[in-house]
This record gives sequence, structure tokens and C-alpha cells, in this order.
Amino acid sequence: MTNTAKASAVMEPPLLEVAQPAKRKKQLRGVSPISKIYENNKASSFTENMEQLQKSFDYASNADANWTYPELSLLYGSSIYEAASEAQKRALNHIYWVCFYNYVMGGEITTMVANQICCGAFYPIGGYEVVCHSLDLETSQERTHVEAFRNIGRVTEKALFGETIFERPMPNYLDASHTKPQVQGRGPLSKIPLMSLQSVLGQSPFVASQYFVARGLRNIQAKVKEYQHSAYGKELENAGKPVPAPTLISHNHCFDEGYHTATSKFISHEIYRDFKQPNAFEKLTVNAMVRSIQFSMNELSVTVPGIFSQDEQYFSTIYKMLQKPLFGMSSQEALNEMGKAYCQEHEGYHVAARYHARALAKNTEFVQDLDHLADFNRELKIMSTASIEKAIRANTAAFRRFRKKTVKAEGKSYRG
Repeated sequence: MTNTAKASAVMEPPLLEVAQPAKRKKQLRGVSPISKIYENNKASSFTENMEQLQKSFDYASNADANWTYPELSLLYGSSIYEAASEAQKRALNHIYWVCFYNYVMGGEITTMVANQICCGAFYPIGGYEVVCHSLDLETSQERTHVEAFRNIGRVTEKALFGETIFERPMPNYLDASHTKPQVQGRGPLSKIPLMSLQSVLGQSPFVASQYFVARGLRNIQAKVKEYQHSAYGKELENAGKPVPAPTLISHNHCFDEGYHTATSKFISHEIYRDFKQPNAFEKLTVNAMVRSIQFSMNELSVTVPGIFSQDEQYFSTIYKMLQKPLFGMSSQEALNEMGKAYCQEHEGYHVAARYHARALAKNTEFVQDLDHLADFNRELKIMSTASIEKAIRANTAAFRRFRKKTVKAEGKSYRG
């Protein structure tokens, strides 16, 4: 089957018929729509499509077209991107895809474990069995998602660079929650709050339900960008052009996650209302969790426009990439070009800011009616601190350190 034929089979949105019955038992609040989402999810083939596409993936067959819109390319808008040949720009578009899903992958792995822990709080109550079944299904789907992202990324990098330089090491649950995909895990002390949260999630139905606020916020900010991948594929299909396999994977994942986001909404906004009123500790725990999520979304990246993470983590990898045969820069040229890309304002910064603004608006809408959240969480005041000026200041200071360290390590003296 050609990619075009596959596209026709999967470019249809899932049916999310979640109308609630006029009458429902109080203790089953939110369960009826989740039951419908669960049945629709079981009947869909999005996960299976992803598995088939990644197993048959061949980079050469997908190398001659972009996998998403050009503005969603590595280093878009920088002098590096503007000076690149068409082939190099396509490669930067493909590596963007790899890096974007390295970023997404952490949330997928966290979900695998957190779903099961939360079931430990819901199942003993009785009446929420279908919620647990739905979360079990999600967990199995996340494994397929991660496998697809890793395989496409690995094959792509080896084709372009001869080795994997951006690949994210498979993290454990605690390290997966780290939203800096190029950083090697968390320190021992930073794991303690997460380990404590796990124990609370498994005991408190209220806190477990509000974990899905945090999950929903992360789902939404990723979907703001991933929807563009899906829309790009639809444009290709409508124009009668072949749809690259990675674009099809993005499309299928987008709609798979649509079920997950809808589930997050009903658990976090409906089910919790039938639990007993939260005590002060439970409210504090939930607000701390949402606050932490905000800090993971208050940065702009011009390396991977649209993800909300610091660029400093990418410096060494970009430096290495620019000296690969694909770009063929000397070490001095690479450092000079990186300085312009990170320390000077350009269109890539504005693309990053636009995607952040979209995510902020949608996330604010998601949490605005949750009265147990503190104002700084309900208004997402921490997330809203991201700005172009802040990103340039941070990148300029970080790049100055990186350049000094690199020059010293290589024993050279560079101008520029």
C-alpha cells in the first residue's frame, strides 16, 4: 500500500460522541462520557496504523518532502536555516520532527506509570471500573507511540548523520517527567518530590483526579503543534500528493491523543465532584503539581520552535550537527553561526512565541473553572512569563558559557 493510500485510510477524525444522559447517578458523574470515549477508542485503528507505519519506515522513501510545515523546522528563521540549501532545509524539517517527539516521549512514559497509580485510587471506590479500563488501554497505546517515535528518529538520524546524536535515552518514570529531553535525567534530590507524589496519587481519589489537570495541560500544549503536522498531511492528501510516513504517524497520534485529552477533561473536571471535599494537604498537593507543570512551559525554544524548553540543552548537539558532512562547517563557523542563531532576534523566536501564546490561551481555558486551584495556577501566571526577550537573554548568557567552555576544551581561539 502506498503512503497516499494509507493517508486516505487514516485522515478521518475520530468520533467523540460524549453526550451525557439527562439523568445519571451522582456517584457515576463523568463515567458515562468516559465509557463512550473508551468504546470509540477501542474501535479506532490509530495505534495500529502507527505501528504498521513505523515498522515499514524507510527514510529514503520519505526524504524528498517536508514532514510538516517549514516553520516547524530545526533553527527555523536563523541565519543557519536561511543559508541552507533546499535539501538541508528538508533535513532540518525532519530533525525537528525527531526532536519534537523526543520531547513528547517523556509525557508518554510518565502516563504509562501514572495511569496505573491513579487506578489504585479509583478502583477500590467502585463504579469507576470503566475509567480504569480506559486508562489501561491508554497505557498500551503509549507503548506503541514511544516505539514509533524512537524507531523513526533512529532511522532518520542514521540516514542523515551516520549515527544518532539527538536520540533521547529511554528514561525511567521519574526521568521521563523531565521536560529537557537532551538532559541526562534528574538528580537524586529532585526525584524526592515526585516519589512522594506517587504515593499520594495512589491513595487520594481527589489528587488522582487532579493529576489529569496536569496531564491535560501537557496534552493541550503538545496538540497545539501536532495539529499542524496533521493539517499539513491533510493538505498534501487534498492536493493528491504522497503523504510521508512520519506525517501519517503524527496524524494518527494526534487523534489517539484526542481520546486521551478528552478523558483527562472528564476525570479532572467531572469525576472529582463526587469525592469528599479535599483537605488542605490535598489542595496543596494539587496546586504544587500544577505549579510544577507551569514551570515546564514557561520557556521558548528556537532550536525546536514550539516546544517549551531551554535551548541550552541543545548547544552541544547542534554544534556537532553543524560539523557533520550534511552542513560541513568548521568548528569556528559552527560557533559563529550558533551565536547569531541564539543571541540575535529572528523569525524563529516569533514562531516560538506564537505557538506559546496559542497554548497559553487553550490551557487557561482548560483550568479556569477549577475553583480549588490558586489564582496563580488558574491564571497560569508562571507559564505566561515566557517571552522573546527572556529567551534571548537566557540564550545569550548560556551560549557565552558554552563558547568559552568549548574553546578551552579544544585549545583554540576564535573570533566572532
